[in-house]
Amino acid sequence: MYSPKVTERQIEAEIPRLGFEPSYHSIEEVERANRHFKFLKTEDGLKRPLDADEQKWIKNERILCKWDYLYWASRYAWIVSWESQLILFTANIAQQMMDDIYAEAEEAGLGIWMQFLKARQLGISTHSQLHVAHRTQFFSNVNAVVASSDPDKSAKMAQMIETVYANEPWFLLPEMTKYKSGVLIEFGGQNSGISIQHGTQFTGIARGTTPTVVHCSELSDFADPASLVDASLLHAMHSSPWIYLVLESTAITMNDWWHQTWLVNKELWPQRRSRLRPAFLPYFVGTDLYPTSTWLLEHPIPKNWEPPEIIQKHADRAALYVESNELLRKHFPSNWRMPVAQMWWYFVEREEARKKKQLNKFLSELPADDIEAFQSSNISVFDTELMQNYVERVKHPVGVYGFIASPDLVPSRIQPDKSDIDPNLPPIEVRAHWNQTERPYEFRLVPLKWEGYPTDDGHGKLYIWEMPQANEEYGFGVDSSEGIGHDQSVIEVLRKGTVESLDCQCAEFASQYVNAIDLWPLCLAVGTLYSTPVMGQIRQAKAVIECRNEADVTQLELRKRGWAHFHHWSRIDAKNISPQTAHKLGWYTNAWSRRQIFAWLIKIVKDSEIELNSPWLIHELKTLERDIDEQSLKAVFGGFDDRVMGLAICFFSLHYLEIRGGEWSIQRQREIEKHKQTSYILDAPEGTPVLSEEEWDQIQGVGVGDEYLP
Repeated sequence: MYSPKVTERQIEAEIPRLGFEPSYHSIEEVERANRHFKFLKTEDGLKRPLDADEQKWIKNERILCKWDYLYWASRYAWIVSWESQLILFTANIAQQMMDDIYAEAEEAGLGIWMQFLKARQLGISTHSQLHVAHRTQFFSNVNAVVASSDPDKSAKMAQMIETVYANEPWFLLPEMTKYKSGVLIEFGGQNSGISIQHGTQFTGIARGTTPTVVHCSELSDFADPASLVDASLLHAMHSSPWIYLVLESTAITMNDWWHQTWLVNKELWPQRRSRLRPAFLPYFVGTDLYPTSTWLLEHPIPKNWEPPEIIQKHADRAALYVESNELLRKHFPSNWRMPVAQMWWYFVEREEARKKKQLNKFLSELPADDIEAFQSSNISVFDTELMQNYVERVKHPVGVYGFIASPDLVPSRIQPDKSDIDPNLPPIEVRAHWNQTERPYEFRLVPLKWEGYPTDDGHGKLYIWEMPQANEEYGFGVDSSEGIGHDQSVIEVLRKGTVESLDCQCAEFASQYVNAIDLWPLCLAVGTLYSTPVMGQIRQAKAVIECRNEADVTQLELRKRGWAHFHHWSRIDAKNISPQTAHKLGWYTNAWSRRQIFAWLIKIVKDSEIELNSPWLIHELKTLERDIDEQSLKAVFGGFDDRVMGLAICFFSLHYLEIRGGEWSIQRQREIEKHKQTSYILDAPEGTPVLSEEEWDQIQGVGVGDEYLP
């Protein structure tokens, strides 16, 4: 039906029964024949018996339309366009991408199970309705279900199918035995039909039936999608090559059911461990709408107009998404760049939304990538435009890595599969030997295959945006979890700012399936990587570990291995603030300490005094809202804030005793130029605390004892 290869086999199998080889006809030939057959039909029947050629034509078209969806859709499917004109369907780029996915599944003998996250007005609902209409019309025993968010929208969606059926030639449509507009369409002779349901009903979608063809739209607006879809619909459908399930919606807000479903599918689909295949369709594939020719007449591009930096960066992200997405590469020219007309349209529409304080809604309905699609619907601590400026400045990592070590150190379940490793890039060898009474710990950070943020879920990998550099001071914030999928274990690496540079997020690791005991070897590896020579001596990166619950185990295990540079826990309202005399190591979150760290975090983010590189961290920042009653910050709708916590405690620990605005001591120590390398060997002769510049060219960091070298 969807794959040319499969369609050819299916049609060839029909030839013995037909007695002839079917012939494809042009749109003009089909329209001419339709007028002819319409003339032959009256309310009482045919004016005369059909001759042999007419009978052959009907058999030919029925077979081609049944087994070749595109032939049927492009010649017989009439739809109402966005201009309210009745037109013959022509697939746009987004719809062609959908058919490519369906063809791929069909060739592999798989069912079609899709979650489409999309921009507005790309024709996804229309296209999906055509598939439902086609399956129900040409095949027997099809139990189809159509549903939108409420009864009116469901009925409107069903009208698309009714329009198609009303404009088909009489010889192509089977007898309709039951029909109630917006409720039911049934072809009793072949035991097929369409039930129209909605997202506000009390019973589950398709409850009590076994559907084989389903299209649900606007899932973000469903009243209780967990019950209607997860508990009812999906449990009623069973894997088969004949299954067709499309769930599609724009994004409404962060961390709702639609968002959580998207994140799960995005994480699990690459390993084929989710039922639904996620696919994101950005607004800029809608070249017929964004912008239209009429819009350009109404909003002419100014002569010599230059896109502002934020629009250029937006266009850069769009180009990177096309480059990283196999489906889009097929339909866009190589080295595609967003046309000036599209950048101008985006600029004008974005500015209007910004002025109306509706930027978050604009971004969710017309996103450039799936991360941007999900915006906070609540009053966030941070302005939407501010967060979007951070989004546009996000850099691609210089490397994405997995951890390889002996299984007793890093469990095999955490280590990457061989198929995920990129053999064309050099690994980073890390040798941590901070306690001379202990054996050295060997790690290999292996580069992973990476196609870009839109295809990544941000979990289980080490993202490095800036490699360690000599004479820079680093810290890493650690927030651990139980490792059972509820929250995240996080390592956030921060380069401390100076009078010449901002604080910078250098690296990040996050996983929902790594607990405190799993985490310490990863901390040891990352901490050693970012322990660099300062004034000729190796300075351990500062470990700032949230020690609630079992997280103090992570800190204890690091101490056993010779790590000595930790945050010293002391209250800033004490008479004498002396980290050296503190009785506790690590960070402890309570009401007052949380206010402290987030007061600093809000300031530096609002004042753009930090470089943020993780789109997932920025996403978490968007979800933070101020609770006026409790004077606290929280992640809305049960979302995560672990990355934010890791970054916040690290920044606070690095800076809380400084006089802001003065010259920082680390700046006065900078004597060696920054070195940028693509591969680092982290080892040195034991007992060698001082490294020459020549040695530094070969050496990037190593433990030289179990004492912290200040």
